[in-house]
Amino acid sequence: MVPPNWIKALVDGYFRHPETVGVGGWYEYSDDVLQNSSYATYTTYEFKTRFPINQEIKTSHFITPVGNTSNMSYRKSALDAARGFDEEMCLPGFDDWELKIRIIDLGKPLLYLPIFVMHYHPLSTVDIAKRIFNFGRGRYKFLQKHPDLWRWYYPYFGRLMDYIIPQIPINRLDLRSMAIVQFALTRLGWEYQKIREHLTTDT
Repeated sequence: MVPPNWIKALVDGYFRHPETVGVGGWYEYSDDVLQNSSYATYTTYEFKTRFPINQEIKTSHFITPVGNTSNMSYRKSALDAARGFDEEMCLPGFDDWELKIRIIDLGKPLLYLPIFVMHYHPLSTVDIAKRIFNFGRGRYKFLQKHPDLWRWYYPYFGRLMDYIIPQIPINRLDLRSMAIVQFALTRLGWEYQKIREHLTTDT
């Protein structure tokens, strides 16, 4: 669900920064969802600790919050130059980031705005497990195409213990537990996709 001023805010971003080829924001969960879903609470916490989400960011760097297709726009000229989405990136979670990196490679900046859409997903335990697992599969395909981003997206245990867990307050066992679950399911999806593609190649 988009806010009432959503399109106006995106268009205004292009007018104020005509050099940009993409303008977008991020998503958020309702208060009710945050109260009842450890997954929603954890992903929201993770995002807020990684990025200054309440200020504009204009950048040509890939590791930024802008680019999620739930809340993103691009100039048609940029989409044409990048040839749109890669249809081989058919798994959820990284099709938008893969498009974003090719648009950034055009040499023009993107603009993040602190404007949020309301995000709705099925959040049962099974739904969350499938979602994270498939993100792991998509992550594998993404890094096969863009290995230069390996250090940012390879799901290795050292990153979990040395970087992710230490950022979570020690008294937030719910968030720490969710971080471990997310890592485990992501890595499981990664390994599944790796084996699947190797078997396909061999046959």
